[in-house]
Amino acid sequence: TPDGIVKLKHWDAIIASENPFGFNLKICPGLSNDDVHPKPYQKMNVGRAYRFFGEKTAIAMEIYREYNIDLIDCEPSVILIRRINSLIQAMDSRIPSNSLRKASPEYKVIKDFIDYLDEWHDNAKKNNYNFLTDSTYFGLKVSLKATLEIFDYLELSCDYQFLMTARLNQDNLERFFSMMRSSCGSNDHPDSVLFVQIFKLICTYSLVKPPKGSNITGGELLSSLFSIKDLNTQEDKRKLFHQAIDNIIDQGSDYPDITDIFSYYYDHDYAGITVTNDPVLAYIGGYVARKATRFTKCLNCLSSLKSEISDSRNILIDKLSHGHLIKPSEKLFNLISTIEAVTLYVLNEEELCSEVLFHICSKLEQIDSLQLVGCDLHAHGLTSSLVNFFLITRVHFICSRSNTIDNAKKEKSKLHRKSAKLI
Repeated sequence: TPDGIVKLKHWDAIIASENPFGFNLKICPGLSNDDVHPKPYQKMNVGRAYRFFGEKTAIAMEIYREYNIDLIDCEPSVILIRRINSLIQAMDSRIPSNSLRKASPEYKVIKDFIDYLDEWHDNAKKNNYNFLTDSTYFGLKVSLKATLEIFDYLELSCDYQFLMTARLNQDNLERFFSMMRSSCGSNDHPDSVLFVQIFKLICTYSLVKPPKGSNITGGELLSSLFSIKDLNTQEDKRKLFHQAIDNIIDQGSDYPDITDIFSYYYDHDYAGITVTNDPVLAYIGGYVARKATRFTKCLNCLSSLKSEISDSRNILIDKLSHGHLIKPSEKLFNLISTIEAVTLYVLNEEELCSEVLFHICSKLEQIDSLQLVGCDLHAHGLTSSLVNFFLITRVHFICSRSNTIDNAKKEKSKLHRKSAKLI
């Protein structure tokens, strides 16, 4: 590109730095190996393009540059990601605040990218470098120029003040006709009469549908949804969970021994254990500080959760913030670090199961003292609420990551079985 050499290894380095098969928190949790090296049937995928050229991907390259030697020369890749991400935002505006206007940044982004494409094309042709295919190059230019021309026409002739560019597509119409055609069975070219009949049937289709391949009917599924026989069991577990958190908080302290937190890493030989980086922990800590308004209205408590200091730990917050992200205080960061360390220790020691929350609480009880946050009057109650909120949120992330790992293993096993049949 005109900015330098863009290498695919920079995206590979992000995936390697974040340990895709670990349960640690990540800067780019959605970026996977299939996004960087898609199979032929995976290439026409908008979601993968969004992750590949996302702002978090550029930030991850900048942060991991200090730890990964493969990212030393990643600056051209970062610039390309930010150029295309800005173009995506300009071409996919859905609200008036970031819509296309005559003197808006979005209008300038589209015009600048057209000039950038021409410069890239001329340099590649002159120096015999690789470039986009002719169809991609001309198609992209036509789309960008057509967007500007449509807006200019609407502004001059129709008195439009702005244009939400996400409306310039026919995705919803294609999705609707695709659903109609797929519902007709083998007849994927329905006539007008059949089309109307299928449309009426879909409009009255039951909302309660058993999973494909299941051995129950829709009526049985509906009755199980209305059953309350398991409510008592769930309520008992909830009470035990809150009681375990109360036991942990009773051992809390305003000035705990922080070295005890990391004994789970260093007192045992666990070389394969994953660790969450401090910038990611600080980012999550800021999220917890923002959500603390749900648990207390005490201004002293809320102010004790925030910090205005900008240091290396808050680099991710500084890069992602548009002036609204919160930086966690030292005490809140210590609390989050403790829970995260114990959580990763438990996941390294045991298999993920329905009792994982109780296992984490059991390990937390073994710590001499947990960091308390908030004012003297509300410290126990606020800390209990924050620990409860963080653990539930964290386990939700863990389950999501576990499902992603399991699906990847199933896909790999399927490919191996297919290869075995060909031998």
